[in-house]
This record gives sequence, structure tokens and C-alpha cells, in this order.
Amino acid sequence: MDTNSNIAKRWRVLSGEENWKGLLDPLDIDLRRYIIHYGEMTQVTYDNFISDKLSKYAGSSRYAKTDLFAKLGLDPSMYRVTKYMYATSSTQVPDAFILKSLSREAWSKESNWMGYVAVATDEGMAKLGRRDIVVAWRGTHQALEWVNDLQILLVSPSKILGEQDDDTKVHQGFYSIYTSNDPRSPFTKTSARDQVLEEVRMLVEEYQNEEISITVVGHSLGAAIATLNAFDTAANGLNIPRNQPDKACPVTAFVFASPRVGDSDFKKVLSGLKNLRVLRVRNALDIVPKVPLEWVNDLQILLVSPSKILGEQDDDTKVHQGFYSIYTSNDPRSPFTKTSARDQILEEVRRLVEEYQNEEISIIVVGRSLGAAIATLNAFDIGHVWCRLNIPSNQPDRACPVTAFVFASPRVGDSDFKKVLSGLKNLRVLRVRNALDIVPKVPVIGYKNVGEKLAIDTMKSEYLKKPGTLKSWHNLEAYLHGVAGTQGSKGGFKLEVDRDIALVNKLVDALKDEYLIPASWRVEKNKGMVQQADGTWKLMDHEPDHLKDDFLNSWKLMDHKPDHQEDDLSIFTKAEKIMKA
Repeated sequence: MDTNSNIAKRWRVLSGEENWKGLLDPLDIDLRRYIIHYGEMTQVTYDNFISDKLSKYAGSSRYAKTDLFAKLGLDPSMYRVTKYMYATSSTQVPDAFILKSLSREAWSKESNWMGYVAVATDEGMAKLGRRDIVVAWRGTHQALEWVNDLQILLVSPSKILGEQDDDTKVHQGFYSIYTSNDPRSPFTKTSARDQVLEEVRMLVEEYQNEEISITVVGHSLGAAIATLNAFDTAANGLNIPRNQPDKACPVTAFVFASPRVGDSDFKKVLSGLKNLRVLRVRNALDIVPKVPLEWVNDLQILLVSPSKILGEQDDDTKVHQGFYSIYTSNDPRSPFTKTSARDQILEEVRRLVEEYQNEEISIIVVGRSLGAAIATLNAFDIGHVWCRLNIPSNQPDRACPVTAFVFASPRVGDSDFKKVLSGLKNLRVLRVRNALDIVPKVPVIGYKNVGEKLAIDTMKSEYLKKPGTLKSWHNLEAYLHGVAGTQGSKGGFKLEVDRDIALVNKLVDALKDEYLIPASWRVEKNKGMVQQADGTWKLMDHEPDHLKDDFLNSWKLMDHKPDHQEDDLSIFTKAEKIMKA
């Protein structure tokens, strides 16, 4: 954090005491640094997450708590990580939410590492103006939850293009509906594809001496399948009579509110089909043409009462079931989620508030995308009168402020949730949103935004490729680049904070080529493979943090000196010396 800033003096205002009035447009320089600071702490949750399913630690943390900031390029003197959180879900969710290892020796079958709690050190306190408690929640490792689903569920349309084409990819769900059959059913002994192509072939042959056109139409999911069907018809020559190979008839698809169907190769092949035309009809405010349908459906219908937060007596307030489930679910079979992520984090926050009750404390909760949604629930939970975790038990009049900085957050709850949250005296929420990022716009039906909004537009940056992609618009490093340079809604773009532009390309390809920064440059050395003494290689991509914790606990018991004022890091240093001896 910049030592020349006034953050230590202005932290209350920067944390939203006055709802960031007059600070957002144009963006205040200290607030700009402040947001970037917490954004970088959020980025740690992605950089520390093992997303490779081949690893037996997939879904876990890469580094131990003691090494986290140092290993990931943040100043380790500012904060001390005190807790790792783990989550599971009692409702079925995709791998974008809960990632599972392919290994038979998986560290856990039910749980994922979900983030961390950190507290400012004495040095950090001097720079920040108070003892800062940070809760950082991990979103999905991929750039977008629903795009992640789309990428995982991209398959080769081999029944359309044949086995020789392995490059073109389409959405598995749409493709499955189009090509699947069920011999047990009298209606789908053959697939929808086979049924329709047989009929088209018959009609083209029947009317081959006339002028023919083939028009395929559909809406929403039907539009996606219509696109596949039109593509299939033209690609396989079903629009050409067998006896008149030079008489191809045109194939036209009119598709309304269609989600995207395939990848860039699919687009390329489709665009190259001479007799095929596709017209997409799209309403300006309709988000379905921008996203796969499954994500929108899930978000629209699953509103539930957050009874574990508000109690059983409140049946009006509703939040998204998936986010709430991840936050509140536990699994007694797992050593990591015997208690829910909620219980883990609330217990730790309570402990830290009590420990530092005689100092000036703030509680900051940060997250991006899915993590932003859970961070919103968590901050709401901490600040709500039902929980009152921001108030020391012995000092009921000394509530500390709770602030959530959330990046690229989807909507979390309904209008009653917004009303209750807005009425909490010591809670502030600042949503940072990129203009072209669609995730903050969903779900649509029944949901409301909460807190204040800081709007950025990375399209204005002269450093980035135009127009960008769904991933780059949603990427956290791109968000922080936008925060560093935004000049407000009516201004352009100028970097006001000296933040390395190379960070933008850490996980995406967003910087212009002239800057000579490789795309997606951050990878573990040898992808975590380590050569052993006998010359063989082994995947070693995880520091067993819980083993260090277990050793510390054993060492403390053996030593019989329960000095609670001693810093955990100094204890661990002593423990390491004993281990080496």
C-alpha cells in the first residue's frame, strides 16, 4: 500500500462511512488505492486455488497460511492469515462452484478451499490506521461461472461433422438434446436430429424440381437447437437433392433470444457454409443472448429464506439458494466442513474482535463473482443485529464498521434483502462493476442490487485490446486496472496509480500485443511437478497447512506454555527449529 496516501487518516470515509459520497465520480485517489489493495487480496484467493483436476489436491489451497502473501507477491508484513475457510453445498452445483479431484486419493470428495481470514500486523496497522480484519472469499477459478460451465460442456459435434473434425466445439447440453435417443421411449427411439433430417431429406427429394428454401426458427433454448439444426442441414448437404447436386437450396435460421451455441471454430465453420444464413433477433435488455441458459434459469428460480442468518421469524427476505447453500452447508464426513463456511468464519471473526477489542477495528469482506455474492451474505451476516459479531461482548456500545468491497458481483437477494441490508447501521457495501461485464446484471427476475456502485469501463483503456472478451471484461486483474485508471463516467482513462499493466495478462489475453506481455503468463514452475532424488517426477502442488497447524497444537501442548499473546508466526519459527533438530 502506498505510504504517501492518507488512508490511515481517512479509512472510515474510504470504508463507506458516508456511502462514498463525492468519492466515486471522479474516483478519489485514496479510494482508488484502497479498492486496488482489497482487490489484490481477493486475487490471492484465485492464485492460491488448485484448479487442476489431475491433482489430488484439486479444490484445495496451494500454499500454507504462513506463506500465502509472500508466495503470491503481496507484502507479508501487512497482514497475518489466521484462518482458511472451506465450503461444501447440500444442493447439487456444477464444478464451477465445487471442484472435485479426479484422483482416487483426493484430499476431499465434498469440500473446497473457499478463502481466508487475515488480520493486520502492527506494521499494517500503522499504514491502515486501525487493525484491519479481512475476510476474502474465492469465486470460481475460471473467469465466469456460467462461461466455466460452457467451457467444460463444450464437445465436438461429431454426429454433425464426423470424427475427423475435433476442433469445432458446441455446447454439450444443446447438442445432447439435439442428438440423444432413448430406445425405451416410443417417441425418441431415434434422436430429434435423426427425425428432422429424415423429414427434411424426404421433402427436398419430393420437391427437388421446385425452388426450395429451408427455414429454421426457434426461441431461447429452441433457438440454440435451431442453430445446430440449420448448421447440420447445410453442412451435410441435406439441402441438396441427390439427383441435382448443383441445386442447393438456401438454409435460413431465424433465431430469437438465442444463447451462444459454440466456440470460435464453430462460428468459423458456420460462417463458411455457402448456403446458410442465421439471423439472431435480440432485445436490448434481454441477457439470455449473452449467456448459456442454464445459469439464468438457476438464478431466476432459486430464492430462499436465509433463516440461519435472520432466524425463522423472518420469512419475507429472500436470497439466492445456491449462494446461501455454499455459505451455510456442512458435511460431517469431511474434516474440512464438519461445520459450514459460515460457522468457520463467524467463529474466527468473533475471536479476532474479542482479541483486539481495545484497539480500533474494522472488518473488511472482499470477493469477486461467486465470491462477491458470498462476501455480501457474509458481511450482511456479521453486521446484522441477530449476529452482532462486529461488537465486542464486553463493550456493547463499540460496534466496529463492516465494509464489503465486492467485484463483479451477481445479485444476491430480493427487494426485502436490499431493504434489510440498507438499514444496518454499521454495514457498507461497495460494488465495483465493469461496464461490459454481464454478471452484475443477473439474475434479473426477483433480484435487486445492494450497496453503492463504482462503475468502471475498461473499454476506455488504451492498454487493452478492443473490444475484449467476456473473460477479460469479468477478470479481476482487469477490474483493478480499470479502478487504477478510471476518470469517471464522463472522463477517459489515465492510470492514477502506478500499477503494473502486466498483471492484466496474468490469467487472460487482454493487453495489446505491442506491450510484449505473454497471455495467461502465471503458471506454477513445471506446473507443480517436482523431480525426486531418483530422477522421477511427482506432482507436489500443495503445502499441507493443516499438518503445520496440527504440529503447532501438539508443540504448544508439549511445551505447557499457553502464551496467547505470542504471535503464531514466532511459535511456528520455534516449531520449525525443533523439527529440524
